[in-house]
Amino acid sequence: MQHLTMLDYALIGLYLLSLVGLGLYFKNLASKSIEHYFLAGKSLPWWAIGISGMGWSLDMTGTMLITSLLYLFGPRGLFIEFRGGVPLGLVFVMAWTGKWHRRSNCMTGAEWQVYRFGSGPGGKAARIISAAAGIVFTIGMLAYLVKGAGLFISTFIPQLPPIYASLILITVATLYTVISGYYGVVYCDLLQVFLILVGAGTVITTAVMKVGGFEQLSQLAQEVTGNPEWITSFPQRAAFMPKGYEMYECLFMFTIFLLLRNLFIGLGTGNTPQYFAARSDKECGKIACLWSALLTFRWPMMMGFAILGLVLMKDIFPDSSVLSAAAAEIHLAVPNIPKAQWSDLLSAIANSPQNYPQLAASLQSILGEHWAAHLQYISYEGIVLAEKVLPAAILYMIPTGFKGLILISLFAAAMSTFDTTLNMASALFTKDIYQAFLRPNASNKELISASHVFGLLLVAVGFAMGYYTKSINDVWGWITMGLLSGLAVPGILRLYWWRFNGVGFAVALLEVCWRPFSSG
Repeated sequence: MQHLTMLDYALIGLYLLSLVGLGLYFKNLASKSIEHYFLAGKSLPWWAIGISGMGWSLDMTGTMLITSLLYLFGPRGLFIEFRGGVPLGLVFVMAWTGKWHRRSNCMTGAEWQVYRFGSGPGGKAARIISAAAGIVFTIGMLAYLVKGAGLFISTFIPQLPPIYASLILITVATLYTVISGYYGVVYCDLLQVFLILVGAGTVITTAVMKVGGFEQLSQLAQEVTGNPEWITSFPQRAAFMPKGYEMYECLFMFTIFLLLRNLFIGLGTGNTPQYFAARSDKECGKIACLWSALLTFRWPMMMGFAILGLVLMKDIFPDSSVLSAAAAEIHLAVPNIPKAQWSDLLSAIANSPQNYPQLAASLQSILGEHWAAHLQYISYEGIVLAEKVLPAAILYMIPTGFKGLILISLFAAAMSTFDTTLNMASALFTKDIYQAFLRPNASNKELISASHVFGLLLVAVGFAMGYYTKSINDVWGWITMGLLSGLAVPGILRLYWWRFNGVGFAVALLEVCWRPFSSG
């Protein structure tokens, strides 16, 4: 059995306290005005904002998800990588779209709609619906982050159910974001991105040392995953897909769709805080360039985690048939268990086997002596729970003394995404709903207080949604295949078609946001 040492826990504790300390340090600066709170008074250097942008894109949940895809599919998993198109999109932002938004002197993407469509009914409708769409998207992102954080942390604290484990990171990130606004977001991200890069180097080095070459890797991957095409890098029209991942079977068409979607999104982006907070047009381009360059470190890091996962799962489950046998026993003992509650059920069985005496005995006979520890890696479908490969690789494959460092780097990835997303959604509500329509004459103090209250409420709603989410793969599908894909078209039209009006934009956004709920 592998455990974290006191040094690991001390490093994690010091890291979390440092974030809260940075938040408190920038509290007074953030409270000067609403512009200081949401855009740091447009005073931050371009390199700090660019590094923060990279941290926003490199989230822990996405890293877990893509690592799971690389573990299952090999290099082809990168074609499904939902952030893989970020550098492509940033090319357009670097060239012109970021500058277009910055020149407006607006504070949010929703406020920019009035700049584009005018202050009449159409512009106002576009503004409020745009703000609402951004908030809906944020709720989905928060649920996605909550689900991923829970699965990750519960690996290291198995006594806690996954959903409650996520509260550790969520609470700290919410605290420093609410206290310090965009100052805290950016400067905390600087620390976090540094830790991410150090962690990436450690993981890549460890993976190279564990696997000798491509032939050994190919053989190992086929034995562990049963995928005869693992080493193949090209996305075939009909690819091998394990249970639970059938949606990717037509991988070539899926890749084409994501490529086009990322291209379209890039043509219509540039309305994020990173560009509204830039000091000049020239710095917008520098921000996007640095952002793109730093993101390239993500892919070899995730492949490193996937390789370590292959080595580990071969050691834990030398006979893969035990996975389906164990899952079948659980389904028999607890029939009709919803997939969304699977991880919580595994945690309950492992931590309180006296409540499931017959089931615990059966699982021990199937999985062996360490059945309780290994139970969490079994999926609802009876294969390796690939979304837990990354934390498992850290726990078992990273050398002693480095575990805490790697954990901190992944915590940093999660929190750097969470803080920017929360800050952006709070700005949408405060600036574009509360001040624009409810309290036009509100003071800066009142606006910042409203942002605090709304931010806390938003986190609570996202947390609740995360609790009922089946898997991070499911919520990712809702965000990328539904919201982001649908929002790309009106996002492009507002920039390039001068006849496109505010009413049309508002109706398009409303339809996109309503569709997921109307379809159930």
